[in-house]
Amino acid sequence: MIAQDKIEPTEITNASLIVTLNMAPLTFTYLIRSMSCLLNPSLSWSPLMTLSNREVCAAVKLRYLKSSDNSVEVNIHKLLAAFFRNQADPQKDFTWQSKNVRGFVELPYHLAAAGCLKELEDVLCNHQFIQAKCQLGMAAKLLEDFSPQVPSGVSRLQEKHFAAFQSTQRVQEYRSFVSRNFEILSSYPALEWQQAINEPCSSIPYKDAASNLGLRGNLSSYMEWSSKPEDVSECYLTLSNFKMPAVSVCVSPCSTMFATGSQDMIVRLYNMATGKEETSFIGHSDVVTDVCFVGSSLLCSASADCTLSLWDLENKHRISTLKGHNRRVNSCASDTQGKLVASGSWDCTVIVWKATESANKLCTLEVGSPVNCVDFHPSLEQVVVGSWDSLIRIYNYFHKTRIAVLRGHSTSVRDLSYSFDGHHLASASMDGDIKMWAADKGSQVGNIRGHSGPINKLTFSPNGKELITAGEDRQIKVWSGDLGIPLHCLHKEKLGAATSVSISPSGLTVAIGFHLGSVVLHDINTGAKIFSVKLGSFALRAIFSFDGNYILVGSDDSTTQVLHSLQGSKVCSLTGQTGPVLCVASSKSYVAVGGEDFTCCLYDNVNKLKSYKQSKPSVYLRGHVGPVTSCCFNEDETMLATASRDASVRLYAVRSVFIAGGGEPVRIIHDCHEDWINSCQWSNTGPYLVTASNDFNLKVFDTKTATEKLTLTGHNSAVNSVAYKYGCIVSGSSDGSLRVWSHKGTPITTLYGHTLRVNACDIFVKCKTKIRDDNITEQNWAEMAEKGDDDEKRPSRQKEVNVEDVIVVSVGDDGDAWIWKPLQANTLATLMGHSDRLLSVAVDKNNSMVSCSLDCSTKVWHPRLSMVPQGDGSKSAIKIESNKHDGPVTFLAMSSDLVAVSGSRDGTIKIWTQEENDSFKLMPRHTFQAHEKSVNCGCFNAFAVKIFATGGDDNKIHIWEICDRKAGFFIRKESSIDTVMPVACVLIPSPNLVCFATWCGNIFIVNSGKMAQKIFNIPTSAPGVSCGTFGAVDAKNWVCSMEFNGPDKSKIVFGTTNGIAGSLHFHATTDAQLTFDRAEVHIGAHHPVNKETVDGSEVPEQKKTPKWISALAHYRDVTLAGDSEGQLVAFQLCNGEALILTKKKVHKSAVTALVVVYDTVITGSSDGTIKIWSVAGTQLEQIGQFFCPSPVTSLEVKLVLQGSRNQPETILLVGDLLGNVHQLKWHA
Repeated sequence: MIAQDKIEPTEITNASLIVTLNMAPLTFTYLIRSMSCLLNPSLSWSPLMTLSNREVCAAVKLRYLKSSDNSVEVNIHKLLAAFFRNQADPQKDFTWQSKNVRGFVELPYHLAAAGCLKELEDVLCNHQFIQAKCQLGMAAKLLEDFSPQVPSGVSRLQEKHFAAFQSTQRVQEYRSFVSRNFEILSSYPALEWQQAINEPCSSIPYKDAASNLGLRGNLSSYMEWSSKPEDVSECYLTLSNFKMPAVSVCVSPCSTMFATGSQDMIVRLYNMATGKEETSFIGHSDVVTDVCFVGSSLLCSASADCTLSLWDLENKHRISTLKGHNRRVNSCASDTQGKLVASGSWDCTVIVWKATESANKLCTLEVGSPVNCVDFHPSLEQVVVGSWDSLIRIYNYFHKTRIAVLRGHSTSVRDLSYSFDGHHLASASMDGDIKMWAADKGSQVGNIRGHSGPINKLTFSPNGKELITAGEDRQIKVWSGDLGIPLHCLHKEKLGAATSVSISPSGLTVAIGFHLGSVVLHDINTGAKIFSVKLGSFALRAIFSFDGNYILVGSDDSTTQVLHSLQGSKVCSLTGQTGPVLCVASSKSYVAVGGEDFTCCLYDNVNKLKSYKQSKPSVYLRGHVGPVTSCCFNEDETMLATASRDASVRLYAVRSVFIAGGGEPVRIIHDCHEDWINSCQWSNTGPYLVTASNDFNLKVFDTKTATEKLTLTGHNSAVNSVAYKYGCIVSGSSDGSLRVWSHKGTPITTLYGHTLRVNACDIFVKCKTKIRDDNITEQNWAEMAEKGDDDEKRPSRQKEVNVEDVIVVSVGDDGDAWIWKPLQANTLATLMGHSDRLLSVAVDKNNSMVSCSLDCSTKVWHPRLSMVPQGDGSKSAIKIESNKHDGPVTFLAMSSDLVAVSGSRDGTIKIWTQEENDSFKLMPRHTFQAHEKSVNCGCFNAFAVKIFATGGDDNKIHIWEICDRKAGFFIRKESSIDTVMPVACVLIPSPNLVCFATWCGNIFIVNSGKMAQKIFNIPTSAPGVSCGTFGAVDAKNWVCSMEFNGPDKSKIVFGTTNGIAGSLHFHATTDAQLTFDRAEVHIGAHHPVNKETVDGSEVPEQKKTPKWISALAHYRDVTLAGDSEGQLVAFQLCNGEALILTKKKVHKSAVTALVVVYDTVITGSSDGTIKIWSVAGTQLEQIGQFFCPSPVTSLEVKLVLQGSRNQPETILLVGDLLGNVHQLKWHA
């Protein structure tokens, strides 16, 4: 058989040996004895003989296997492959039911050595082979099988065959499947088929698993991931063989290598394509804190040992040690030419070094605060420094002078980076804020939010179009270079073109006027319509009054109506115009109305006029020779500006003309533009006026001197509207675009949403403080520079306006109203895969990324950037709805009609409804900002399925109603409850009652109706709200979980942070009071960190850790509690007494979610697993398990009847730490 030219292992496997050809036993025994000196000794009998060493193997091969074409050796490998195939698969039906370890180990090797690559592919790409080999503990060996070694002495053609084998799609996908699920397959090989069925539907492993349900084997029940991602993981390489984590990473300029600096004091160099370690550099005596390439030939590393090292990449040795700092060196950076290195240290200095063997200092810069980060300007002799004091300083290192100081962050600046062209600077702080700056002018042009924790690293891509950030929330985010996120698009086509828009002074509502005579008021946060009023059939221009209590509506019928801003009811009307009203303005004391009759009418404030049905103007302002298209008051209402189609602006002293009953303007600015002026707006921070014109331009004027300050160009059509607040200018054009500018003329972003011309726009800026300084003519978002160190010479600290958020609303001829966050960047990609905090990230010129984490792994990514076409023909990543939150999911709730609500630590709420084509799959329908801070809890009202409540860190509980009507889908806030502490849990035990717990340790019962009913008095009740409290558990040990104790909504069970579980049963009495029954059980108040004691002594109090009751559920007459140590405890509470029935360790870490469905218990944990348990008496038996991408934070389960037989289907919603909401289906 060996001498045959062509034999295949499959043929040999299926062939039966002829007995007459077998060797006689006596001859075989003699042969064995004569070869014993050449064989490996064995203590037990084995059917296999192995040669003792390599020299003997080489001699045997040379003597017996030598041939011109290696055919003899190849045939022997084929024979051995067939032999081991029979050992591993004795049934010869690809079921691989053998437990023969040697067979599974040797079979892939001999198939590869024989060149039987097709047979090798069939073996490796087989789910049952993978499962069988993993069950024998050989998952690591399985990964090696997918990368077989090319046998020595083969031809180039055979080498190409091996290369083709490795690039086969089937082999690559199976290798990726095994690699990504390696830990699961190693520990739980029985879940191999479940993992395969949860692969993307287009993948080969999924298709193979789905086409043969018999591959399930003994897996009688499994979990289906309904919302699984249909794209393969963007991580294509993972390096995890480290004992200590890498804390910094950088990519070479040529993008062929990357380097890491680690806590083990070693600098390692890797091949970017293969992940192969090229070399390692040892020389530091403490943690390597940062690394950077210096040109293409040097590598610089910074360390906590107070030094930096320069390493020669070609000769692989250190050429210089840079000494000059006396504390930890935290950052290093190289200039673009590779000639200089800058280092920042906790000794409050930055040193610029020459990158040579002598490593001379070029300069030392005294910063005055510990330095976290440094970076070079790509083209100028400048270095930027971020420090602990929240300031960003820019220095000229050649002249050794400070150029500028950028203010805006409120916490320590963690990292910063210049864009590739040097036009922008990005900075990240410890509170998670990312700010974008115009590098040449020092103006803040963007404030990016998306991470739920501190940012440890940020960098621009080499093309400058993307910003990459890595945070402690375990996410890498890729942001677009274009700012602007749409919050809502309100479609009102049936009302005609939208002609005007105005945001209320509180920033909570927006009023829209339409061409067909309607005014509509919307909630900005949720997009919900509050009211709609039909005033006629004329075009309307609507604005809010100065105090926000009224809406002033100018009409083409020459009147101005005044409406209540809460109900839309008519208050009074203003007359005096003889033609259509084109503009309306309001201040604290006056109202101005301009129109096509070339006049501007001046009235008293609305509070004085509302007692009259009709009011005539107090003053007529004439002088324009064209229609008055815009009018506005300055911030202190001393001046009024009117703009006209005659291209002029007239400035009036309001008090003077009001007293005199008329008068001439203080100043007239003639020929402001070359065409009509359509809009003007006064700055609220200085004597500046911006105008918009049909000549495609905007201009900013200094009203004190009536001179032009600057011209803003960029629109491709007439500019119809402008708004101006806190140094931010927004303009809308007939080309359908909306542009945002800084007051210095810097273009910030362009927003595309409208399909027709933009008629009006407005802006709202949310600020923490607003402090005036008469010496400053214009307040900016961040002061650019300071020239001295003394506080007395720092006026910027007292005049700075800290902008928290900016909202822009625009309306157009398409009838749409777009609500935007113009300074927030679009997320192009979110990379998740690390299981602990991210420490650093770097990007190459091909947009491949390298990241390192505290989980001791380094990953290489090929991100897929989500791009959608925009109105200008470009592409961006604008998506109003997303399938994930930007922060950890804090709660999930599902109504009986399969509407779900999820909340996040970023304060947002998502509403999920059933997908049209799949009744068991939920899709995000609506997203809105529900709380200013984290949303901690939420629940549906069981008595009204469209009502739900949420509680948050902002000390508020909101009651919401889901409105799904013909007019649209929106969320309406019904009522709010103020609390004195952040809310931890909330339940609705009856239609008008809300039960909640706060951090103060109390449980409250509050009437949620519009009229608060006095139920039970406590001293801490909020004004105007009556509420009751069920004892104070402890101010330090608060209630962290609370559930209904069975179907009776008057029974509540709660768990605390000190291991106490209790029950509350309240009864209504005839006098509308509540009485309470209470029972408690100590599941374990504290557990020592180190459970061993010395000489029987008691563990000190400071070494004891609290044991939280983190999840609760009810099963028949038993209460189940999950704690922070992963235990599940079953107990009964009755008549004030408690009985613990059983305790079981069910997870490696905290049980964060617990649900009971009939006789099945489902638990979720911060160890990232969902486990299914069958209950038999007091015993739990695990029957299923699912691995989530990150720690589980919340869980909701519903039973849905399916099919004609109404078979129950278990649907699970799972929230995790990365903000994902996973949808699972349990097949029992």
